[in-house]
Parts: sequence; structure tokens; C-alpha cells
Amino acid sequence: MRKYIILIVISLSSIVYLNAQTKFGVKGGVNLSNLAVEQDQIDNTKTKTGFTVGIFNQSQLLRIDWLMLKSELLYTVKGSKYEIGNTKVNANLQYLDVPLSVVVRIFNSPLTVHAGAQYSFLTKVKYEYESPLFADDTVVDDDRDNYTKWDLGVHAGLGLDFENLTIEGRFVRGLRNVEQDRTILSENFQSNDTKNFGFQITAGLKF
Repeated sequence: MRKYIILIVISLSSIVYLNAQTKFGVKGGVNLSNLAVEQDQIDNTKTKTGFTVGIFNQSQLLRIDWLMLKSELLYTVKGSKYEIGNTKVNANLQYLDVPLSVVVRIFNSPLTVHAGAQYSFLTKVKYEYESPLFADDTVVDDDRDNYTKWDLGVHAGLGLDFENLTIEGRFVRGLRNVEQDRTILSENFQSNDTKNFGFQITAGLKF
């Protein structure tokens, strides 16, 4: 917890120091999430629709008109649905995301491209298991210790940046496995090589 707070402070402090023009804002939108699998460990993955909402700071970088630095603090709902053999899993994950992006304005137009890194802290988890192992009942696991509590990721996207309005589409990919080995009602589940990924569509107001 302390690490991501320090990261936020450092990011915001560096922006204030470097910028000539700074705008703060609020944003929100739709998050379409899934779990990327590097091996054939899970089947029939399905995208889940969640949301992302939070605040941001956008600053001119190095006093260059077409170059900006953007930091954000977002609450994001992620997850997926998938199957392991006869077991159906409904994964629900909630994170505090701290993206830091370099934004480039194209030909002095509203069109922008952006890319950067993201730190994520897992605030809440709820995995629902439906399986013959549990007599076809739904068993819930909400123990955060069974899952990776923080994630590092990368993101990239396009946007339209106006005076007081910003619209963005962004791909996000986590780099750390979400799951850990865990025991659910005496049944052992091995961790899968599952990583968060998704696509966000957001709109923001700048002040």
C-alpha cells in the first residue's frame, strides 16, 4: 500500500516541477476486460464489462506545445469468465490503477497518441467457482491472499484532446500473473499464467 502512495506523490510532484501548463480533471468510462493466457490452461474465456473512474493531471512536458505528461488515479473493475475442465470460474477484480503516460499531439490537431506504464493495487477480489467438485454449488473465494496484490502493466491508445474535454481509447496489459496457488474447500487449484488485459473507452473533463 505504501509503495503505490509513494509512486503517486512522486509522479504528481515531478509533473508540477516540469510543466509550464497544468490541468486537472475527472474521467470515467467503460472497461472491457479479460485474462490473457500464455499457455492452454483455461478454456472459453469471456470478456467482462466493467467501469473505470477517477482523476487525472495533464501537463505540458519540457515546455513543448505538442508533448504532455499525464498521471491518473483510477478505480477500475476488471475480470473474466473462463473454464478449467468441468469448473466454471467467474473472476471479479477491483483495482486502484496509477497510469503514467506520455501524450503526443498530432500536427497541432485534437488527435493524440499516448503510451506509458501502470501500477495497479488489488483492493477487492471475488472468484465464483461452479463445479461438480462442489456438488454444482457456487463457491466464492474472496481471500486477497490467494491472488497477486499488485500488478505492473503497459498501455497505449488514441485520443481527442480539446480545451476542456478529452476522449480516449486505450489498450491495457498487465505483466504479472493474477492468480496464486490456492485451496478452495479442500480442493487444490494451481495458479494459471493469467494476466489482466483490456480496452477502455473514457471521457474526461478538464478544469
